[in-house]
This record gives sequence, structure tokens and C-alpha cells, in this order.
Amino acid sequence: METYTKEQIKNKKQTEVESKFSDDIFNAVIENTPLEVPEAMIETETQTMLREVEQNLSQQGLNMELFQQLTGKTMEDMKTEMSEQAEKRVKFNLILAEIAKAENIEISDEEVDDEIKEIATYYGREFDEVKTIFEAQMGQIKSDLATRKAVQLIKDNVK
Repeated sequence: METYTKEQIKNKKQTEVESKFSDDIFNAVIENTPLEVPEAMIETETQTMLREVEQNLSQQGLNMELFQQLTGKTMEDMKTEMSEQAEKRVKFNLILAEIAKAENIEISDEEVDDEIKEIATYYGREFDEVKTIFEAQMGQIKSDLATRKAVQLIKDNVK
């Protein structure tokens, strides 16, 4: 029992260190890369972030209206607060896309299948079933995997 607890604490600390390292990289890349982000992209990302908040609230049995009542914030207040983070996220994703392009990062069908296998395992579903479900999102999956590789490339060059 004691060993299990020590292992949990060690894993938690390792995760925290890795998360801080990733956040530091995220901020350094954004601060050191001059890039103008179109307002339309910021607005789209802000809307995505609002949907994420709504989904998180829904999972907790709440809704946006109740959240606004509890926090005293209007939808405009929330958009304003999220706008800066949305701009950073868009900028970071644009930078990662350029890194992936410059480094000729490509994703193989095998890597896509491995990702789908992980998703299937996580949800306790069959590989073929999950692959069919995600058929229309294959481009997005490849893009996400390329982004992860670009992030790993940055991490490897920082260490």
C-alpha cells in the first residue's frame, strides 16, 4: 500500500513537472515569435473555448446560464476574458503548423491506426468501429499527430 502511494505521488510530481515544462515552452514560443493573428481566427477559437466550457459544465450537471448567474459574468465578459488565451492558442497552432511544414513532419497510416487503437482501447470499443466513426476526421487526426510531433521536436531541442 505504501509503495503504491509513493508511486502515485512520484507520477503526479512527474506529470506536474512535464506540464510546467510544456507551459513554459508554449509561452516562450509565443513570446519570441512575431506573428499577427487575424481577428476572425481569434473569434473562432474563442467560440471553441466557450463550447469547451459548456461541455465541461454539462459534465458537471451545470449549464452556461447557471454558470453566468453564479459568476456574475455575461457572455461578453467571458469572451473578453478568453480572447487573449484564444489568440495565444491560435498563434501557437499556426507556429506548430509552420514547424511541421518546415521540418517535413509527415504522419503515416500506421501512426493514425495507432492513435485510433489508443482511442478504441480508452473507450473499450473495437478498432474497426472507432475507425469508421472517425473516417471523416482522418485529416484532423493527422494534423493533431503532426502538431504533437512538432511540440516534441521543440521539447527535444530545448532539453
